[in-house]
Amino acid sequence: MHALLCSQPPAVAKSRVTAALRWRVESGLKLDLHDFICLAGVTSDERGLAVDVTEFLEDAEAYLGRSPKRALFVRALYGLAVVGGYMEVKSLISPKWKADDYRATLRGMASHWRRREPYYQTLSLDQQLRLESNVGLSMHQILVCFIQTFGKQEATTHLYNSYAAILQGSIRSFSDAEGFMIRMARDGFQPNMDTFNILICHLISNGKTDAATELLKMAQHRRLEPNDGTLDNRIRLLLRKNNTREVLQVWKQLSPGRQGRLAEDDPTLASALICAFSEWNQPEIALALADVLSSAENMPSDRANMLLIRVLTARRDPTELELALGHYRRIRSILVTLPLKCIAHLRSNGEHPLSCELHSFLVSECLLSNREEAALDVYRGMEAIGVAPDLFTFTPLVSHFNKRGQPGRVSELFAHMARLGIRPDLALYYVVVKDLLRKNQAGQVAAIVRDIKARAMPVDSVFLELLTRNGHMDLAKSLLLEPIKGEDPSIAQNNRILAEHVRQGRMQKARILWDQMVAMVAVDRESYHIALPMFITTGDGAVADNLFEELARAAGNRMRSNEYTYGLMMLGNLRAGKKHRAMDYYERLLSSRVSLTIATFQPLISFFCANADFERAERCLGDAIRILPAHRVESQLYTPILYGYARLTRSEGRLGVQRVVAKLRAINSAMDGAGLGAVITAFTILRQFAAAQPYIEQARASPGDDGPDRHAVLQAVLNWYAKQGHKEMEKVVAQMISGTWGSSPEPHLDGPLLDLMTSSAEYGPPGKLSPTIALYSILLEGYDRAGDWRKALGLYRHLRSHPGTVSASHHAAPSADHDVLRNFGVSHVTVSVILDALGRHHQLELLEETWRDIRQSGFPLDTNNWTSYLEGLACCDCVANAIRILEDPPEGFVPDVKTLRNVLGLAPHGSARQSVQALIDTKYPSLAPEVRSSSHLTWRPVPKAGDRKA
Repeated sequence: MHALLCSQPPAVAKSRVTAALRWRVESGLKLDLHDFICLAGVTSDERGLAVDVTEFLEDAEAYLGRSPKRALFVRALYGLAVVGGYMEVKSLISPKWKADDYRATLRGMASHWRRREPYYQTLSLDQQLRLESNVGLSMHQILVCFIQTFGKQEATTHLYNSYAAILQGSIRSFSDAEGFMIRMARDGFQPNMDTFNILICHLISNGKTDAATELLKMAQHRRLEPNDGTLDNRIRLLLRKNNTREVLQVWKQLSPGRQGRLAEDDPTLASALICAFSEWNQPEIALALADVLSSAENMPSDRANMLLIRVLTARRDPTELELALGHYRRIRSILVTLPLKCIAHLRSNGEHPLSCELHSFLVSECLLSNREEAALDVYRGMEAIGVAPDLFTFTPLVSHFNKRGQPGRVSELFAHMARLGIRPDLALYYVVVKDLLRKNQAGQVAAIVRDIKARAMPVDSVFLELLTRNGHMDLAKSLLLEPIKGEDPSIAQNNRILAEHVRQGRMQKARILWDQMVAMVAVDRESYHIALPMFITTGDGAVADNLFEELARAAGNRMRSNEYTYGLMMLGNLRAGKKHRAMDYYERLLSSRVSLTIATFQPLISFFCANADFERAERCLGDAIRILPAHRVESQLYTPILYGYARLTRSEGRLGVQRVVAKLRAINSAMDGAGLGAVITAFTILRQFAAAQPYIEQARASPGDDGPDRHAVLQAVLNWYAKQGHKEMEKVVAQMISGTWGSSPEPHLDGPLLDLMTSSAEYGPPGKLSPTIALYSILLEGYDRAGDWRKALGLYRHLRSHPGTVSASHHAAPSADHDVLRNFGVSHVTVSVILDALGRHHQLELLEETWRDIRQSGFPLDTNNWTSYLEGLACCDCVANAIRILEDPPEGFVPDVKTLRNVLGLAPHGSARQSVQALIDTKYPSLAPEVRSSSHLTWRPVPKAGDRKA
């Protein structure tokens, strides 16, 4: 009954506990003290005053024939606190109480809170805070009485910490924790390390890792000695930040005994550690930790078990598979000892440590390793621990026994599926039919085809091809053409043909087929989805509108317009140049009852940004923020807008970026790596370096993320340093390459940076920046901005002399850029950056030498490379040479607005600038107006020595 009281809502626990106690009384059994403690817990809502508690205790004493123990008093007192009777608590404290009575009462109330905490976690935040306030104020009243009666020397900080332990929902920021310690000092108690540990744990549980870090620094500043609780919190904090590498380092420093105690004291933390170690490919450590848990009769979470078993079976090593099976059997042996009701409770709460998915995976891995008996042991053991097999459990078993020629076993499995109500899907039938065709058992194949037809299962081209390839054209045609339950299965085939006609641009044939399908009433929603863009593309917008209205009026979900239908109409009209018509459909979609997702807004925003219509794009983003949950406002919605605004003039772009960022802040959007990188890059392009700094700190605080997004944000941060010529740039690069950026308090660099970059692995572990060509290009620009053009030139020459040693990107597939890098060692961006650097610093000879080298090598120069060379000539007062090239551009070079604008802007005032302007007016008259309207430069040359402006 006590377990029921702790795990169930009050109303459920009350009805069940009182029914059980009533049954005991009616059966002639006498209630004991434990029964009264349970009764006090479930009936606490009936006692809102101190006199009610007193009467309950007196009734218990009269029934038991003796004075009840303090445990019953504490339980009744706790119930009074929970229902909000904290003002009544003081009147229940007896003047005869000794110091130990106060201590036992406070510890007992804290213990009851911990036992009920799993249920409290299911309540809303307001309900949790109300409960915390009620119980916390009651405990504070008892503490005050204790101090008034016995003085501060008897009431220890340890007791005050038991009060702090229940305030998890109230401690949600650094200021909350600081305010609590101020109140604590006002009450006469000095916070110790355990106080800090409790408050830090609360902050971590609420996801406030930055505040927890600050609080830990405060404890260090006060010179408090760390203890075991501090180490536990450090591990929690590193896990929250996904810094698995440092977690692993801390864990290895612990003694085996300490590791075991931590696992036994906090199974939830132990499960999180197993997950982290498994993901970091440390199965030995994860397995040892799981063994400690299981030896204490605790079980890792389902996710921890799944990750551990996956990593153990990844290499298909027989020894490691045996370890995985051993771990599985240990957990299963614990579950087998539990009552079925407890297992059902675990499963209903999603806490079962061995899920059906895990069993299906383990069965499949055993069969792939020819461990048939082990697979059957896993399969047969599912029922004993309350896990029902699903289709994915049966599929590998059916496939295995089918290949082995054991039809009896296959029949048994199908019979078990039928008892469980599981019907085979097309993938399972494909496995069986493929083997039956190999054995020339056409009769059984025909029986399966009849079952597919009877169940109206949709078939795909792969299944039909299997039948036709093996000479069963008649069965394939029966699946495709015969009517099934009043429908025409040829709709799917016609849809495929119609889509192919549209894709190949055969619009006349597509129109003829569409008319035939409509005449035969052989259309579904997919048919409409293919036809709508076809009519819009061919200029028949009115027909498309009529078709859309037909769908809008259709009855039933199979035909009614959905989000995708609206998207087709909006994008189709936008591509046809009918923006107003597209926006009409957009307004109609917003006002409809169609459920919206990110797929509604993302294509529209991308289209508007591609066409520089940022006003409409920003409006769509605002609608997405208003309609979608905050966690669904993903970076792909706002990154195109940020990059688009960043390309505008600085004043207009700055205001646009600030508006978008303000909208994201208003909903507390949790930006991923791509989002952070976009914000940092946008502010960097606009030279708003201070505005980007908070987002750089946010990126620094999550050093464990991996993947393309993480590399994007690291490059954005590095670009921020480079654009300023920051003196710490090299040290930050070293940290990013070694994977310590964000975890090391101060940048450090041991030895030349180039040595570190060339010795670093191309693809590193999580959080590590790969030395790609993009990284080298950013470094070149950083050296240029810092005035160190010699370092930039040395790095460029190193790349040119070692072609093929640097990759194009961290995750890109082979492309033309890879071929350029393999042959020449540098990319187009790298060439432009070094030319810009030499030109900016007036190094004419080196500029010409570098240009000759790259041209003679056969490098495929693009317009940006030519632009950088011409800019360099203008910076070095060789405007005449630039004009000669512009008068007769070489083959493959087509000057654009940027080329003409920058050469004009960099030409010295006077005759040189007039000559450039005259050339633009005569040679490039179509570009002249735009050149004049965009006169600002994105950079300026370095003043020459002796220049007055210097």
